[in-house]
Amino acid sequence: MYSGKAGKILKGIEVGEKIRIKKGEKYFEGILMPRSELGDGRHIVIKLSNGYNIGINVDGIKIE
Repeated sequence: MYSGKAGKILKGIEVGEKIRIKKGEKYFEGILMPRSELGDGRHIVIKLSNGYNIGINVDGIKIE
């Protein structure tokens, strides 16, 4: 479960759902992954269609 700022942004979105994130002029689309136990409340992890996981800082993002 996400906490902190990431938890507030993801309110109503469950792990495993497909999401699209806009950060600046870039878009990232993928499956919302669970946060690691050591994760902070400022990053969201998604699995991209190529199989890679990426962490995105929540500052300045928009969930579409």
